Amino acid sequence: MAIRKVYRQLMLLTIGCAVLLSIYIMLGRLMMPLVSGYSAYFEGRLVEYTGVPISIDSLSGSFIGLNPQLGIDGLRLSIGAAAEDQEAPALVFESAIIIVDVLQSIWQRRWILEDFAVETLEINITQSEDGSWQLAGLADEDGSQMDFGELFQSLQRISLLNLKNVAIKFFTNEGTSFGLDNGTAAIFNEGESHFLHVDANLGTNAQQIALSFEIFGNELSEINGMVHAALPNADYSEIFSGQTISTLDISELKGGLTFWIEVKDGQFSRGVSEFELEKLAFQKEQRELVDVNDIKGVSSFEYSHINDAWEFVFSEISLEWAEHTLQPFNVSGSYGADKGISLFADHIDLAFFSQLALDAGFLPGDAAHQVESFRPQGELSNLHLSLPLAGAVDKSVRLKANIRRGEFLSVGSSPSVKGLN
Repeated sequence: MAIRKVYRQLMLLTIGCAVLLSIYIMLGRLMMPLVSGYSAYFEGRLVEYTGVPISIDSLSGSFIGLNPQLGIDGLRLSIGAAAEDQEAPALVFESAIIIVDVLQSIWQRRWILEDFAVETLEINITQSEDGSWQLAGLADEDGSQMDFGELFQSLQRISLLNLKNVAIKFFTNEGTSFGLDNGTAAIFNEGESHFLHVDANLGTNAQQIALSFEIFGNELSEINGMVHAALPNADYSEIFSGQTISTLDISELKGGLTFWIEVKDGQFSRGVSEFELEKLAFQKEQRELVDVNDIKGVSSFEYSHINDAWEFVFSEISLEWAEHTLQPFNVSGSYGADKGISLFADHIDLAFFSQLALDAGFLPGDAAHQVESFRPQGELSNLHLSLPLAGAVDKSVRLKANIRRGEFLSVGSSPSVKGLN
């Protein structure tokens, strides 16, 4: 009898829950279209959820499973502005979708959003005459560029935000442009933990570029964390079109790159990159174009803020230029303003590097004339080179190396040398 009574009660409870669930879904489907008249109410709730001043043009409602879904048209996010500043620059989105997690909302007795996805955003970034870049909607009122500290504080106001179908257009001061399309982005902030992840396609490339930040700390000068980027094998030439980097004009760049950057106390601490470039074409100050192919290797840079010095390592570096193939080699060293440059290498091909430096125009006039005259051949192994800088205490130049098959042409009173070991 007791078992039959419990069974009857369970059946009644199940039927009751099914009836209540049916009523809930029916009322939800009937009532959700009525949310269109509550734009102001939902604006307030979204400000609480995202931490960003928000305004919307219109609302629509529907039901997805057990959760109500809101559709928003004309979403305006005033990122970088205080809530009371209605005249601040804003980012305007075409639409957004919000899904409320009903079960979690009941359990936690507050509104919990399963998803807040913003769709169709186009951001234009322009380059000024001085070479700096400015993002529309995130600049100061006088048009000056927003500093990184202010931008970081602005992004912290966002608790959770998913962006879809993002397009970022870059317009250079040379009249050229390139863009990232079909992008998605996720921003999450909780306490002192901050996360940003972005995926996007460059031009027509099928593989997406991935960029992520995972950092801790609320002040830019105190943050710690990692930055990671993965650039797939693609043609990146359009990014450098019309741009000059340290007197070099890059006309073609094809390949891929992955790098990690470690940040400590708001400053660069260490960076590691793995690269495989199919082709790099550049020229320096109207000289002949130089094509370098199949550049591969791993590099790392580490900065000591205590010693104000850099340490660097290039591992298994190989490349091809003209009809020459450079076998993999390793280089390490350090740089400091008061110590100069210290360089170590397992082997250096004298003919390859001297000719490449001449053709590319890397050497100053006197040095270029000397190298052109002597035409060094052979290989240096176990190289250790110390070069002082203007602020170095020790002004002496030191070079230690083993030489194999060394050859130098005769210049003036200097005789030619062959077979030097």
